[in-house]
Amino acid sequence: MANYLPVCLDPTVQIWLTSLPERSVTSWGNLNRKLIESFQATYNHPGNHFNLTRIKQKSDESLRDYIKRFYAKNTEIPNVPHQQIIAAFHGGIRSDDLVREIGWRNHDLKLTTQECFEIADKFMSIVLALDDICIKGKRSAQTSCSPPRRTRKGSITTWSLR
Repeated sequence: MANYLPVCLDPTVQIWLTSLPERSVTSWGNLNRKLIESFQATYNHPGNHFNLTRIKQKSDESLRDYIKRFYAKNTEIPNVPHQQIIAAFHGGIRSDDLVREIGWRNHDLKLTTQECFEIADKFMSIVLALDDICIKGKRSAQTSCSPPRRTRKGSITTWSLR
């Protein structure tokens, strides 16, 4: 088995193994310890919940893009409790309305991560619908929103509801 070991190794590890001084490896345990000492720093360690707290919604980033980015990072980090995920997500949101909604729903700390993302998804759907109604001027008969009023101030066009 010892003769077969170098064939199974990555080329970088093969070079390392063949460059060891003769008789410097006296047992499998000794080889194991030397491998760990030499290559531990190159291993990509999984993150922890502190990595999630550093993810903040950028000023020019849509809520959908922030959720995707946060969720992608969350899937890379094992064993983070629901409340730490929710706290990190909540802390990174720029929308005060969504921050209040999640905070209100999680007042008893029983909200799950899935429920938190569902709240954010529903909120995002409402925001997109309001954008269609109020900004683009699309209005259906069921909408109670008055059509947007366009105001020109100098060269800036603003939209407001009546």
